Amino acid sequence: MKSHSSYIRLSIATAGLMAASAAFAEPYVLQCFYECKRDPTGSTARFAEVTTLMIANGNQPLTVGDHSVTQTATLVFLDGRERVLAKSITGLTPRDLDEVNVCATLSNAATGLAPPSAGLIQVAINDVIPTAAPGRGVHIWIKNVVGVMQSQDPEPFRGRISGVGKTHCEELAREIANPDKLLADPEVQQAPQVPPVLIELTNDPQIPGT
Repeated sequence: MKSHSSYIRLSIATAGLMAASAAFAEPYVLQCFYECKRDPTGSTARFAEVTTLMIANGNQPLTVGDHSVTQTATLVFLDGRERVLAKSITGLTPRDLDEVNVCATLSNAATGLAPPSAGLIQVAINDVIPTAAPGRGVHIWIKNVVGVMQSQDPEPFRGRISGVGKTHCEELAREIANPDKLLADPEVQQAPQVPPVLIELTNDPQIPGT
């Protein structure tokens, strides 16, 4: 029968082994669709359909109470004709949730464009610091909101909502979408970088990088 001190030494050794095994996870790419449909009357003051992305970090803090940014999500926005429109970066702390209003983000003056009716987003996920167990910790869900929403108000649910649809973004195989090549693509590098518009009180202004 092991003594109490033996259990303590075993626990300390196990903790040290876990800390030593921390490593950077291999970056990966998620792909989502989005829709920014204008009011049927053609008014630019209202949207009839808006997409938001709920970016959830399932990675746990390495130490209790640590809220440092551990992952980044680089969103590359494309229209329906494969043109790169803009990119945004959001920092993710452990167990973080960032909800990005795609249409409000693309409406940023720096893009010099009106959001297209539909398009794709490719999201490169990278570690900022090593994770305790390298893996696929960040997941993204698509939320499509239908109704009458004011273009100048990024919070869709302050409009008149008639429906909400939800699905998830797909992880792409590395041979299909290499995150390093995605971010090194000249079209991506030349695209304007705009701040993501975070809604539903998911912004963490007190935490650097978010």
